[in-house]
Amino acid sequence: MKFYVENEDEEDPTNEDVTYLYKLVDGICTKSYGFYAAKLAGMPLDLIREAHASHNLLEQQQTRYRESMKKRLAVQRKVHKLQELRQLCNATNPDVQNLAHMITMLL
Repeated sequence: MKFYVENEDEEDPTNEDVTYLYKLVDGICTKSYGFYAAKLAGMPLDLIREAHASHNLLEQQQTRYRESMKKRLAVQRKVHKLQELRQLCNATNPDVQNLAHMITMLL
């Protein structure tokens, strides 16, 4: 959806004026204008500001969660590789080249 924004304000969406251009085009909208729709619907501005603040807090929490999950997965992968390495070291005739490769992958 295309749109035109006057008074764009990341801090207070109640200051924005959005004109929706009703022409369907391929692609995505870079920003949601649900807060402006709430303003058009006559919702109290203080409520919209509070919802916007809650939205920003939730986005920050989601970003921190995703980052922590990426780190956790990386640690889990290394633990798995270390377990494989230990099994190779404990083998009767360990493949030295494979051991060297696994050690290199852990570094």
